[in-house]
Amino acid sequence: MSNLRFDLVIKNAQIADPLSPHVHQTLDLGIADGRIARLGNSLEGTEYIDAEGAWLSPGWVDLYAVCPDPGEEWTEDLTHLANAAAHGGFTDVCVLGGKQPHSDQTSVVRYIRDFRGAHSRLHPLGSSTLGLAGKDLDVLFDMQQNGAVAFTNGNTPLHDHGMMMRLMQYAGQRNLVLYQFCLDNGLAGTGTVHEGPNATLLGLKGIPSIAEEVAVAACIRIAEYLNLPVHISRISCAESVALIREARVQGLPVSADVAALNLRLDDSMLETFDTNLKLMPPLRAAMDKQALIEGLLDGTIAAVVSNHQPRNQEQKLVEWDYASFGANTLQVVAACLGASAELKPEHWVQLLAHGPRKILGWEQVIIEPGMPADLTLFDPAATLMPSPSQNKSKSMNNPLWGMPCTGTSLLTIKEGRIIAQNR
Repeated sequence: MSNLRFDLVIKNAQIADPLSPHVHQTLDLGIADGRIARLGNSLEGTEYIDAEGAWLSPGWVDLYAVCPDPGEEWTEDLTHLANAAAHGGFTDVCVLGGKQPHSDQTSVVRYIRDFRGAHSRLHPLGSSTLGLAGKDLDVLFDMQQNGAVAFTNGNTPLHDHGMMMRLMQYAGQRNLVLYQFCLDNGLAGTGTVHEGPNATLLGLKGIPSIAEEVAVAACIRIAEYLNLPVHISRISCAESVALIREARVQGLPVSADVAALNLRLDDSMLETFDTNLKLMPPLRAAMDKQALIEGLLDGTIAAVVSNHQPRNQEQKLVEWDYASFGANTLQVVAACLGASAELKPEHWVQLLAHGPRKILGWEQVIIEPGMPADLTLFDPAATLMPSPSQNKSKSMNNPLWGMPCTGTSLLTIKEGRIIAQNR
């Protein structure tokens, strides 16, 4: 065994995987034929990566990113998105594609399914309702048969509870993964930011927390009535965390995720009127941000998503009320998690690797011999300042550029091959 020479050896890697028997050990990892072949000491390889001071995770999975390809490829295309994802530490990304709303999502699902690139794997998300309009069920089964891994209505919440119930029933009968983005349109109105003192001072229309809270409560109650699982996507306020925590304590099969920027920023940042901070869900108050972090720590929230929503300059370089919601975020998810010292390396692995795979019903990737060599090397303590020069996306709407940050992905490996390196 000592004479074995591996294709790639990652030396001095601190294992952050809580499911691995080697968690918290510092070892060499040998990769051969696209799989983890051995963990040990003084392994020999054709190529070496020195991981000293960094942590090794199974490859990260992003549950939700948007790409307007086909339709508006000048804003973002699949090739650039996959490259940005790889440099953000993701081996796999779930993508809602096409110009939104889109009336024929099955063709878009096939388009994303058939994408082959040198960087991250892309997995299509199907639309829950036709044209994302919330009025008629889309052809969910057909999309699943063509490769859709989950279904979402994007940023358009379902305000018709009857439609929500029918959608859950249909998904439950066919074992489909369904994301529910919860917001009561009647309560949200034409708001663009979190309703609170900062919105009042800035003269901006607010979206009250109760608009999300009421919708989350309804979603949980319908799931309980139907005795079916539900995944609540991109929660943003303390009240939602409390409702989901209570549901889980009661044994209900409810899971949730949170958008990365809601862990890094709050509505006090809005005084700059930077339209890159116009997000959906909106940045909430500091107390909401802390509640979200506590939800990550106690397992109430199972995953962190990029919520990557690229926009072109015409959609952002306008007055606040006319600017589109969304930010380019695939490369700064680590910088958002690194803002909280409470989140340890094993939390990162749970939220970016194991949690997303569990929600999707995928087999877990564990750092042990025989498993696929889909890996992310990261440093939660690294200091950096994201800048446009590092941008791999076509879009430029990143609110963290020029802002001192902590935490980064260093290396991304897919099927035993390095697909991105940030150091």
